[in-house]
Amino acid sequence: MLETMLMRVPPATGSDGAYTHQGEDWIYMLKGELEIWLDESECYVLHENEGFWFESNRGHRWYNPGKKESVIVWVNTPPTF
Repeated sequence: MLETMLMRVPPATGSDGAYTHQGEDWIYMLKGELEIWLDESECYVLHENEGFWFESNRGHRWYNPGKKESVIVWVNTPPTF
């Protein structure tokens, strides 16, 4: 069971803190950039045409540090939203 979302993240906005859930997350960047923080110790900056996978039981948060909207395909399992 997968949940697929098309997310549009305005500049200088994000998840408002870290969260966890069961399953896995996969992200594909269509436009812009996005910071993904895992367990408050690892930061990955994703850019257009890059993908990223992680286990959802790790604390994770995200943020758009750019000056333009980020457009993201975000898939997680099981559906949580």
